[in-house]
Order: sequence, then structure tokens, then C-alpha cells
Amino acid sequence: MRKQSVRAPRVVRYTELKEQGLVEMLHEGDDLIRLLQERGFICVEGKVTFAPYRLMLELEEERIEYQVKSFGVDDVHVNPHSEFSLPHFIDDRIINVDGFREPRRIKPPNFVPRNIFDMTFSEASAYTPFLTEDNKKGLLQMIRNFGFVGTNHLSYRLVHNLNLRKTEFMMRSYVDHESISYEFQLEGFIDDREDSD
Repeated sequence: MRKQSVRAPRVVRYTELKEQGLVEMLHEGDDLIRLLQERGFICVEGKVTFAPYRLMLELEEERIEYQVKSFGVDDVHVNPHSEFSLPHFIDDRIINVDGFREPRRIKPPNFVPRNIFDMTFSEASAYTPFLTEDNKKGLLQMIRNFGFVGTNHLSYRLVHNLNLRKTEFMMRSYVDHESISYEFQLEGFIDDREDSD
């Protein structure tokens, strides 16, 4: 995904927060936006259409750039959850076989796209420039076909449909002067732009 602006004085890493005991699962009653601003990362339990979506709306209102990853149930978490982070957060919790840390990855979608494309972001956007335009309709179909879609509004319908299909996804917001834009991405989509992590 493209670069977000970094507004924090220093980088925050997952391992640092874990050492301080600041990565526990939070709930709707907690002051989520304040904790996110203080820590740079929070984990919120529940389907993304409930407390996490309300947090997305609050972050939009405050014009705060963020990233969210929506996860389903796994060996560690018995309920769906979402991880929110700010641009200055680095997820360094997983060490690969070469000894380097890698971020946790979202799972590939459990639905089969109607059209299977093996394209990078550059190829897909050249082929279908509307992927990054102010899309309001057809978002689910575009993300099913290409694994990526950009829009200038926070689509509850898209979030809800992905949640109904138990599809893990990653989304980033970008604040640029007067406008806010969003990019939704599924696992397997190759973003060949410069990554902000």
C-alpha cells in the first residue's frame, strides 16, 4: 500500500508494547481512540461491523490515518477481532526462517473470485483505473475480482459483506488536506508500490 504520513515523534513496535503489557484485547467500553493514540496499536474484539466499525467512524471524524486488519477465529483468539495501528507502528512479532521478523498476515479469502487475475497493483490499475477512483458501487465485486479496491468513503456495506463472508482483510486510510481515502486489500494481492512498513 502507498505511504501514509507519519505524525508520531518515534516509531512504536509490537514487541515493545508487548513487553509493557499493552497489547491486550480491548472491548467496546474502553476508550479505544485514546488508547490507539497513546499506544499506536490496539486489538479490538468483536466482528468488524460492531465496535471496530464505530472506531473507524471516530477516526475518520478526527481525520486520523490508520490501518486495520480484520481477523477471524484462530488458535489463539476464540472470537473475531481487528487490529488497529497508526502509521508509526511496526508489527515485528513474527520471526521467519531467516531470522527476520514479519508482520502477521491475513488469510486468503475463503470465497473463489469469479475472475481470477494474477496482477500486481500497477497492472490492475492500468487495466482497470476505476479501482482507485471514488467508488461507491460495485466495491465487493471489485475486491472479489482483483483483491483490491480504493474508495473515498468508508463503505459499511463492503465491511459488512466481507464480515458476513468471514473474509479477513486489511484496510488503510489516508488523509490528504481536505479528503480522506481508503484502500481495502485481500491476502494474495501484490501491491508493488512502495510499502510504508
